[in-house]
Amino acid sequence: MNVTLENNVLTIALAGRIDSNNAAETEKQILAVLKEHPDLTPVFDAAELEYISSAGLRVLMKVRKSAGKSVTIENVRREVYEIFETTGFTEILDVQKALRQISIEGCEAIGQGANGVVYRLTPDTMVKVYQHGAGLDVVNSEREISRQVFLMGVPSAIAFDTVRCGDTYGAVYELLDGATVTERIRANPEKLEDYARRMGKMAS
Repeated sequence: MNVTLENNVLTIALAGRIDSNNAAETEKQILAVLKEHPDLTPVFDAAELEYISSAGLRVLMKVRKSAGKSVTIENVRREVYEIFETTGFTEILDVQKALRQISIEGCEAIGQGANGVVYRLTPDTMVKVYQHGAGLDVVNSEREISRQVFLMGVPSAIAFDTVRCGDTYGAVYELLDGATVTERIRANPEKLEDYARRMGKMAS
């Protein structure tokens, strides 16, 4: 078990298997770390965690009760996430799946915004790669906005995956062959008021 403290974030890396054979020792080690940092809520990095049994889950539950609030477990492998999900622990803890890693090497840049650059990933998809420092909260917020825009009837791309691109985050969208808002206004000036109303509703 590896422990790091950076920018006031206490990260405990879990590895291998946590089951009835080592759950008690794992609990002892975690509680010792928490005793050293009583004011910090730990974040568990499960990138190297291969399996967790009910005994291991009980350890995390004790940590949650000790912290008095939800505990984050990030970089969870798909097969381990299924254990959390099947047992209902995804509703108790903040369990985050490991993100797919992609490369934009050789990809065409097709747009740029205030907080990222958009690349053509495949003939049917594009990825917005966010600037360094943009967290998952920014990515998730923009994904939710795109979903709401789509539900309002505005022709727009839907983000269907959050990924890692090097040490930054990215959001993968379907690639639409469509016009920009400016192009739509130029082609349909009589709909300017309708477009303005929709954009105002999106911003509110």
